[in-house]
Amino acid sequence: MTRYKISKENLKEFFGLFKSNKPKDRKAVEKMIAKHPGLRAIDKELTRLNKKAADVISKDKDYQNFLKRNNIDIKDTFK
Repeated sequence: MTRYKISKENLKEFFGLFKSNKPKDRKAVEKMIAKHPGLRAIDKELTRLNKKAADVISKDKDYQNFLKRNNIDIKDTFK
């Protein structure tokens, strides 16, 4: 995978794109991911890992009991 250099001055702006939940910013990030092959590969890998994590969590009864005890709802997390 190719490495990219980001200056220290631009770090906050770069990572700020990924933290925003505003629809306008979210669309900009999705457009950026769609255009860049490296980011598409990362997005595909994260989707695969999310699905795998959902399968593991759904089968792990101890973890589900822990979530219930602590009132943690993760139903919408793994889509």
